[in-house]
Amino acid sequence: MKVLIEKRALEEAAIAAIQSQRRQMAADEVVYEELLRAQNDPSMPASISAQLRDEYSARQTKLAEQQAILAETLDALGYVPIVPV
Repeated sequence: MKVLIEKRALEEAAIAAIQSQRRQMAADEVVYEELLRAQNDPSMPASISAQLRDEYSARQTKLAEQQAILAETLDALGYVPIVPV
Protein backbone atom coordinates (compact mmCIF):
# COMPACT_ATOMS: atom_id res chain seq x y z
CA MET A 1 0.00 0.00 0.00
CA LYS A 2 2.83 2.41 0.88
CA VAL A 3 4.47 1.87 -2.52
CA LEU A 4 1.19 2.67 -4.28
CA ILE A 5 0.81 5.90 -2.30
CA GLU A 6 4.41 6.89 -3.04
CA LYS A 7 3.94 6.14 -6.73
CA ARG A 8 0.73 8.20 -6.79
CA ALA A 9 2.53 11.12 -5.12
CA LEU A 10 5.38 10.81 -7.63
CA GLU A 11 2.91 10.77 -10.51
CA GLU A 12 1.16 13.87 -9.14
CA ALA A 13 4.54 15.61 -8.83
CA ALA A 14 5.39 14.67 -12.43
CA ILE A 15 2.07 15.97 -13.72
CA ALA A 16 2.50 19.24 -11.81
CA ALA A 17 6.04 19.61 -13.17
CA ILE A 18 4.90 19.00 -16.75
CA GLN A 19 2.09 21.53 -16.40
CA SER A 20 4.47 24.06 -14.88
CA GLN A 21 6.95 23.52 -17.68
CA ARG A 22 4.24 24.02 -20.31
CA ARG A 23 3.26 27.32 -18.71
CA GLN A 24 6.89 28.39 -18.50
CA MET A 25 7.50 27.55 -22.15
CA ALA A 26 4.45 29.60 -23.19
CA ALA A 27 5.69 32.59 -21.18
CA ASP A 28 9.18 32.17 -22.62
CA GLU A 29 7.74 32.22 -26.12
CA VAL A 30 6.14 35.61 -25.42
CA VAL A 31 9.50 37.02 -24.29
CA TYR A 32 11.19 35.52 -27.37
CA GLU A 33 8.64 37.12 -29.69
CA GLU A 34 9.17 40.48 -27.96
CA LEU A 35 12.92 40.04 -28.39
CA LEU A 36 12.52 39.36 -32.11
CA ARG A 37 10.30 42.43 -32.53
CA ALA A 38 12.81 44.58 -30.65
CA GLN A 39 15.72 43.31 -32.73
CA ASN A 40 13.85 43.97 -35.97
CA ASP A 41 12.69 47.47 -34.99
CA PRO A 42 15.41 50.01 -35.82
CA SER A 43 13.75 52.59 -33.56
CA MET A 44 14.04 50.31 -30.53
CA PRO A 45 16.92 51.24 -28.21
CA ALA A 46 19.68 48.62 -28.09
CA SER A 47 19.35 48.52 -24.30
CA ILE A 48 15.80 47.14 -24.62
CA SER A 49 16.97 44.38 -26.96
CA ALA A 50 19.84 43.56 -24.59
CA GLN A 51 17.47 43.42 -21.61
CA LEU A 52 15.09 41.10 -23.46
CA ARG A 53 17.99 38.92 -24.64
CA ASP A 54 19.25 38.63 -21.04
CA GLU A 55 15.77 37.81 -19.76
CA TYR A 56 15.24 35.18 -22.44
CA SER A 57 18.63 33.64 -21.71
CA ALA A 58 17.85 33.46 -17.99
CA ARG A 59 14.48 31.87 -18.77
CA GLN A 60 16.16 29.24 -20.94
CA THR A 61 18.58 28.40 -18.14
CA LYS A 62 15.68 28.03 -15.71
CA LEU A 63 13.80 25.87 -18.21
CA ALA A 64 16.82 23.58 -18.60
CA GLU A 65 17.01 23.19 -14.82
CA GLN A 66 13.30 22.38 -14.65
CA GLN A 67 13.74 19.84 -17.46
CA ALA A 68 16.52 18.09 -15.56
CA ILE A 69 14.34 17.80 -12.45
CA LEU A 70 11.41 16.60 -14.53
CA ALA A 71 13.60 13.98 -16.22
CA GLU A 72 14.69 12.65 -12.83
CA THR A 73 11.08 12.53 -11.65
CA LEU A 74 9.98 10.67 -14.77
CA ASP A 75 12.91 8.25 -14.46
CA ALA A 76 11.89 7.49 -10.87
CA LEU A 77 8.26 7.08 -11.91
CA GLY A 78 9.17 4.85 -14.85
CA TYR A 79 6.73 6.34 -17.35
CA VAL A 80 5.29 9.62 -18.61
CA PRO A 81 1.84 10.14 -17.11
CA ILE A 82 -1.08 11.41 -19.12
CA VAL A 83 -1.34 15.13 -18.51
CA PRO A 84 -4.54 17.07 -19.14
CA VAL A 85 -4.17 19.94 -21.61
